[in-house]
Amino acid sequence: MTPSIIYQRPTIPEGATVSGRRSPRGRGFTLTELIIVVAVLALIAYFVVPVASPAATVPQLQHAAQILSADIAYCQSACINNPNDPREMVFNLSNDRYSIAPVAMPMTPVTNRANGQPYVVQLGSRGNAALAGIDLTAISGLGGGSTQTLQFDQYGVPVGLAGNAAFTLAADGRSVVVTVNAVTGEVTASATQ
Repeated sequence: MTPSIIYQRPTIPEGATVSGRRSPRGRGFTLTELIIVVAVLALIAYFVVPVASPAATVPQLQHAAQILSADIAYCQSACINNPNDPREMVFNLSNDRYSIAPVAMPMTPVTNRANGQPYVVQLGSRGNAALAGIDLTAISGLGGGSTQTLQFDQYGVPVGLAGNAAFTLAADGRSVVVTVNAVTGEVTASATQ
């Protein structure tokens, strides 16, 4: 008779793994905890990164330049369409705002057909959300003072300009210049920084 060999499976002590190391249970993080941390970090990044990033101001500056260019073109077309009651743009550099008003009453803005309110555009911290942080930092070619006007004749040509008129919009060290050609009235925008 041959002796029989009985195989016994080795037992693993509680809390140990097959490799002999202790189980990380109690010292690590669960999947749920990791997901919550990642979600909180994503929310913080969503709100902080666009505010802290100067690259976020580039589209905002471009949008502000488009609004200013469109408003200049609107004033120009209003002068062409109604030469007996011309309009002008009144820029107030110290208050970061401009309006479109009749030449005869420059302190009384016309009504904005889009919203029924006076046609006043406020830049900077007092402006709407799309223009918050954008400042009207310089105006050249219109004369001096804190209040300056841009007028057009019945052909859409700027009145009284010796050279091109330029409006500088700035935010976070970047700027865009909107220029009105003194001869043709063409409006262009270009980034300076």
